[in-house]
Amino acid sequence: MEPIPDISKLNINDSINTTTATTPTTTSPTTTVTTPNKKPQQQQNGKQAAKVALLTDEQIKKCLPILKCEIKDCNIQMNLDHFNNGLPIHMVINKETNDFVIVKVDNQELEEYQLIYSVPKIQSFKKDILIQQPQQQQQQQQQQQQQQKSEEESTDVDEKQEEKEEKTTGATTTTTKTTKFNSYYISNKWNGMNIQVFKYNGIDGKVYISAKPRASPFVQNDLKSGPIIDFVNEIFSRDQIEITTENDGNYFKVTTNFNNNNNNNNNNNNNETTTNSDGATATVNNKLVIPKLIEPLFLKKEKDVQSIVFELCGNKLPHIVKYDFDIDLKPLFTISTKDGLIKPIIDNKDGQIEFVQYVTTTTTTTTTTTNNNNKEEEKEKEKENKKLIELIEEIKIKLLKENQEFRKVNGLSENMIWFNHFLQEGRVLYLLNDQGTLVNHRQIYSIKPKDAERSHWEQFDNGIQTKLLMTIKEMTEKSISIDKDTLRKELDLDQISWNRHENDICSLALPPVVTTPLSKSKLVITCGLPACGKSYFSQAISERSNGAWKRINQDDLGTRKKCEDLLKQYLKAGHNVIIDRCNQDIGQRRNWIKMAASLGVSQVHLIWFTIDQTICKGRIVVRENHPTIPKGDEGIAIIDKFLTMFVPPSEYEGFASFTKVSSEQESNDLIEKYISTITIEN
Repeated sequence: MEPIPDISKLNINDSINTTTATTPTTTSPTTTVTTPNKKPQQQQNGKQAAKVALLTDEQIKKCLPILKCEIKDCNIQMNLDHFNNGLPIHMVINKETNDFVIVKVDNQELEEYQLIYSVPKIQSFKKDILIQQPQQQQQQQQQQQQQQKSEEESTDVDEKQEEKEEKTTGATTTTTKTTKFNSYYISNKWNGMNIQVFKYNGIDGKVYISAKPRASPFVQNDLKSGPIIDFVNEIFSRDQIEITTENDGNYFKVTTNFNNNNNNNNNNNNNETTTNSDGATATVNNKLVIPKLIEPLFLKKEKDVQSIVFELCGNKLPHIVKYDFDIDLKPLFTISTKDGLIKPIIDNKDGQIEFVQYVTTTTTTTTTTTNNNNKEEEKEKEKENKKLIELIEEIKIKLLKENQEFRKVNGLSENMIWFNHFLQEGRVLYLLNDQGTLVNHRQIYSIKPKDAERSHWEQFDNGIQTKLLMTIKEMTEKSISIDKDTLRKELDLDQISWNRHENDICSLALPPVVTTPLSKSKLVITCGLPACGKSYFSQAISERSNGAWKRINQDDLGTRKKCEDLLKQYLKAGHNVIIDRCNQDIGQRRNWIKMAASLGVSQVHLIWFTIDQTICKGRIVVRENHPTIPKGDEGIAIIDKFLTMFVPPSEYEGFASFTKVSSEQESNDLIEKYISTITIEN
C-alpha cells in the first residue's frame, strides 16, 4: 500500500500571498506587505524577496508614544483596504492590543497620524471581578510586587526602601474589595465573526469608512473566512437612509465604496447601487444613501464615534450556534476616538429578547462621604455584586439546559460538540460608569455555560481536534477509508467550514509521509502532568542504556525550538530519543510525529503517565531545585492550570504504540522492559 501524501502544507488560499521583510536589527518590529490576487514578482522570478523599508525610522518612532509601546512590540505593515478598492494603507500595529496608527493613505503620508483602537479580547467572567476577598487582594499585590522587583533593583537604596514601605502598607488588607459601577448591561453573545466598522482620515480632508475583523486590519473575501465583504455589503444595502438637501448638513461627506453584492448576481435589478465619486456614499435610483446600521459614523453630532462593532453571524457563516436567519450584523458597542472608550449599544425596543438586561445600581462609582457612610456603601455594593454573581450563575445553568434540550430534540450527541450543536453561546457583561462607558477600561466579560466554554468553532482548537479523532475512530470501526472526501462527508461540513479547516483536518487525520531511507531509530514521547514521573523514567532509560537512548528535556533546554533542533541532530545520527515534557495537547504531540516522519522515523511511541493529581501535587510541594516549576502552593497552582489545558491522548493520534503508566511500580517495570530490550538487541 502506498503512503498517503502529506498535505499539511497545502495552501488552499492561492489568491492571497504575503511577503515578509524585516529590518536587520534584532529589536526591529515585523514588517509585512500584503498583496492580493497575484504572486509577488520576487516569487515569480524564483528570487529571494528583497528587504523593504515601508516606513522610515522617524515615522515609526513618531507612532510609539501614540501606541504607548516600544519598537520591539510593534509590527510595521502595508495592507490593502479591500473595502475601498484596495487602497494601500501603511501602518504601525501594537502587537499586544492590535491598535494601529495609520501613517500613509494611498502612499501619501498624513500630516497627523491617526490611531485606530481595535476591539479588545473578551475575558471570561470570574467571581473575583466583582468581589475580591482579602487573600485574593494580597496575592494580586504580591504579583504586582514581583513584576516591579526588577525596577526596584535599578533604584537607589533610599528609594527602594520608600517604595517597599508603600507596598507593605497596602499588603495587609483585611476587608473585602468590591468593584463599583453605576449600571450593568447583559447582552446576548452572538456567535460568529467580530466586524469592526471604522472611519479614518485620508489626504485633503477625505474620510473613509472601512471594516476589520478583530485580529487583522481589514476584511476581505477569501476561501477560509468566506465572502465577508459581500456579506457586509449585502446587509448594509437592506436598510439605508436617503441624504436630502434638508438633512445634508447633518452628515460628513465620506469617501467609501459600498458595493451591493446583488450587482454581481442581479444586473437587471432597477435598484442598482453605484459609487459616488464625489465623496458622499452610494447612489440608489439617483439618490444618495448611507447604511442605517452605521449612521453614527456619518453624523456630525456623533463625531467622537470612531468605530461601531458588530458580530457577523447566521447560517451562511456557520459556527457552533444554529441560527434561524441567513446572515446579519448584530450591533455590540461603539469605540470612541477619546481613549478608545467603549459604550455598549443598548437596545430597548419592544419585543427585545427577554435575556437582555440593563440594571442601574443603587450605589455609584464615586463618592465623597464619611468613613461610616463609606462602610455602609461598601456593604450595600457587596450585596448588589453578590446578587449579580448569583444571576450570572443562574444564566449559565439556564443556557446549559437550553443547549442540552436543543441537542436532545435534534438528535445531536452530547459527547461530540460540533458546529450548529448549540442554541446559545452565552451572554456578555458590561460594567458601566455614569457616562455609560466601561468602568474597567476595555474589559468586557463573557458568560458561557459549561458546554460552550470548551467549544470554539473559529479556531482549530482542542475541542475540534478531539471531535476529529472521535470521528476517525468511528470511521475505522466502520472500515471507512480515510481521505479528504470521506472526512468531509463524515464531519458533515459545509464548504466555508471545510475551507477554513481543511489543512488542519487533513494534517491531523492523515498519517504523515515517512521519508526514505527509513531510519531504525525510535522516538518515545512522554505525556502527563508535572511531577507525574516523566523525568524519573526518562533519566533512568537514558542513564542505563549506555548511550542507546538520548533524553531531551525542555526544562533543561529552555524552549521547544531547542528541543526540536536537538531531536533532529540525534535522529540524523541514528540515536533513539525520549522527549521528556508534558505534551499536554494533540497539536504538541502531533508535532513530534511529523518531525520524526520527515527524518524517516516511523516508530513513534507514546507513554502516558496517568498518576493521580494528588500524588503529583504531593511531590511538587517538597520537590527542590526544579528549573522551571517552584515547590509549594505556586507549583500546585501550575498543576491546576495544566489540568485545564490537558487533552488526554488517543490511540488514533498516529502512534506506533500507546502505553499507560499509573503507578511508580508500573514505571519501574517499563524501565526494566526497555533496558532488557536494549540488551537483547546488543
